Amino acid sequence: MELSTILTLSFSTGFMTAVFTQAIGWVREARHEKLAAGRDARYLAIRLAVILERFAINCAENIVAQDMYRESGGHAGIRHSTLPDLPPYPDEADWKALEPDFLARALTFRNELPLADKAIAFWEEIERDCIPQECDQQCGKCGYIAWVLAGDMRRHYNLGAFDPKQASWDIVNTLKPLHDEALERASERAA
Repeated sequence: MELSTILTLSFSTGFMTAVFTQAIGWVREARHEKLAAGRDARYLAIRLAVILERFAINCAENIVAQDMYRESGGHAGIRHSTLPDLPPYPDEADWKALEPDFLARALTFRNELPLADKAIAFWEEIERDCIPQECDQQCGKCGYIAWVLAGDMRRHYNLGAFDPKQASWDIVNTLKPLHDEALERASERAA
């Protein structure tokens, strides 16, 4: 074998080995980043789901407490005129890891709450006796939206369902009728 052939073969083999080694590194790095992004998305989704579920439970509790207040003539329960607070979302999380639909729904949901509180406050000046009904409807609407979003994230990221019916009561049966009633009233006003 000639020296030029040996050098060409050595150079080609070395070059191919370097390219192959670099490609394996890139594939390994891309796979690691994909796994990390999926893990980050699941972690953020479960944190958001728990926050939204707690908010929905608080909304349902407000509705039940207000019903008790009405039925007892004010001797039990509590009269509410605002929505419960939605705890802050995690700041340190990698929000870009979350599916765009869930990201948009979660971030947009925060805008629903001041609008719902304004709908309740509207009756402050007009007819104060309508405040409890409006508060119940807004709690039902916002609580149900939060509950559905939390459930959708749990399903999408395979996080397991949260079913409080086993421990307490059916929150959806408390929230959904008022959610539907609020949407019906909103569409009547728009017509």
